[in-house]
Amino acid sequence: MAETKTIKTKAKFLPISAKKVRPVAKLVVGKSPEEALTILAFLPQRGAKFLEKLIISSQAEAENNFGLKKENLLISSLAVNEGPRLKRID
Repeated sequence: MAETKTIKTKAKFLPISAKKVRPVAKLVVGKSPEEALTILAFLPQRGAKFLEKLIISSQAEAENNFGLKKENLLISSLAVNEGPRLKRID
């Protein structure tokens, strides 16, 4: 039986609202990283670029730090949460 490993990668303090990134994230859950990158490359939304960077980073982390192969990776879940608000003083 194949052993499964979970690798978590975070992108913090992105200059875009979670509401705008969530619909894009739902499109790539359950796909391989290569397939997800292909989908994200053709999306016009700004959030696609941030997710693209995150997937490339987690893919490199899985290969270099954990010795996993690209072909065996799968995006099991993506959590998009709110970050701190910018406080503007007039």
